[in-house]
Amino acid sequence: MKKVKFYFVTFLILTVSAVSAQSSKGKVTKNKTAKTAYKARTTFIVKGMTCQGCVNSVKHTFGSIDGVKNYDVNLDKGKAVVKFDPKITNIKKIENKFKGTPYKVFEQKTKSKKALKSKD
Repeated sequence: MKKVKFYFVTFLILTVSAVSAQSSKGKVTKNKTAKTAYKARTTFIVKGMTCQGCVNSVKHTFGSIDGVKNYDVNLDKGKAVVKFDPKITNIKKIENKFKGTPYKVFEQKTKSKKALKSKD
């Protein structure tokens, strides 16, 4: 009888471990997806920056926007590269956050492939 109990307990432990491993495997996949969900990356033109203090103010404003995950502000180029979660924010919301500040921030428009072909 002791052998049967031992095998039964061992079977239960292995079954619970297998089920637990399967459920945690799904969670890892979901977390990886959540981490890569903010693939939106946009370059903004930033007008009005004249010093490092201005850069710090612009960084502070970007950092206060929900959904903005990462930003790099460059004084010399007058640009900021911003990564954000498009489920939480968008380009217009980011641009509007700078209304009432001394800085004008707007998306840098890039030429499309079609426009480049027409020049050739």
